[in-house]
Amino acid sequence: MSKPAITSSLTVFAMALGYWLGEHRFSVLPVWQLLPVPVAVSFFLLRGAGVRTGALVAGCCLAATVFAWLIGSRSATAAFNQCVSDGEGIRVQLAAYRQQHGHYPSQLRQLDSDLPCQLFFPPQFLHYSAHANGYVLSFSDAFVVHRATDTEAFWASK
Repeated sequence: MSKPAITSSLTVFAMALGYWLGEHRFSVLPVWQLLPVPVAVSFFLLRGAGVRTGALVAGCCLAATVFAWLIGSRSATAAFNQCVSDGEGIRVQLAAYRQQHGHYPSQLRQLDSDLPCQLFFPPQFLHYSAHANGYVLSFSDAFVVHRATDTEAFWASK
């Protein structure tokens, strides 16, 4: 593989990793510990190209990762805020689905509409679990858990 192809591939990988890490900054994964991965991969793959080239590509990959992390973080914040503002609309859709079909859907994607608070990369913020006579709907960040059921509107807890 040529140096430009390796560099391009590493940059795309770094940006995808950074964006995913930004979207999932509140997950249980050690997000900041993963940021050096593109740098280490750059040095490993370009070790025969010289220290200067390896350092330049590693720096670009790190910058691309951080930039994409910032964009992913903003996307996650917007998605979370959309859950807060539009979450109750999902409960309305679930009630309409039950009225039409006699039961709640097994998955949210069975609703005939775009769901709020969607992230580009999985896993999603919004968690849904249907049971025999109802459902539990929830989303959270590092500080607050928002939860609703078929009989209770969303409420927040720490």
